[in-house]
Amino acid sequence: QEGVLYLETAALSQSNTSRGIALSAANSPANRVVIFYSASSNIIQGRVQASTSTTIAINGTIPIGSGLITDFNKIAFKYKSGDLAIWINGEERATSSGAFTFNAALSELALDQGNGSIHFEGLVKTLAVFKEALSDAELAALTS
Repeated sequence: QEGVLYLETAALSQSNTSRGIALSAANSPANRVVIFYSASSNIIQGRVQASTSTTIAINGTIPIGSGLITDFNKIAFKYKSGDLAIWINGEERATSSGAFTFNAALSELALDQGNGSIHFEGLVKTLAVFKEALSDAELAALTS
């Protein structure tokens, strides 16, 4: 399974708590794709958890001076086994070549980390799920 989880969102505060938006299999942490607003300042994390045994996390930073997590940001997390990337405001911020295999279909979208906890607290302009991994050019255009 591959795709892109895309958000245009703003956190309500610059607090030291994590907040997530997830695509999961039956509201379970065993198979999920999550975009976290990290407890650390201005860090957005993309995370894949597959079959409870594989967790891959990559961190993208919103550079100080170009905005804060309380500003609206366009974030795309591309997940494909061997090809993960997090894009923020038109720029690729982090990548991973980690491999994974989901053992259940991702079918539920939640404003939390995919298991009913770590709820998202913020404003959402756009939220979309693409069922295939987009190209770098498409991700740059989507998040610009």
